[in-house]
Amino acid sequence: MCECAFCQIINRKSPAHIIYENGQLISFLDIEPINEGHAHFHVFPRYDSDGFGWTYGRKVKDVNEEIAERIRKKLENSL
Repeated sequence: MCECAFCQIINRKSPAHIIYENGQLISFLDIEPINEGHAHFHVFPRYDSDGFGWTYGRKVKDVNEEIAERIRKKLENSL
């Protein structure tokens, strides 16, 4: 089993600010943002993969845009 930092987060062995997850993938914020207010996020498959088949035909760009839209809506609703 993988013990890298990302797998630790995916398996809930390390803390993270998770912003989106479903059965195939998980997305969380960077723990060291470039500056205050910076919202860099990572998207990873929930299981080890040697390619991008985990997107089930969706382009990575589409997944990132979906997550960015969810973040935007949450930010708007919090103001």
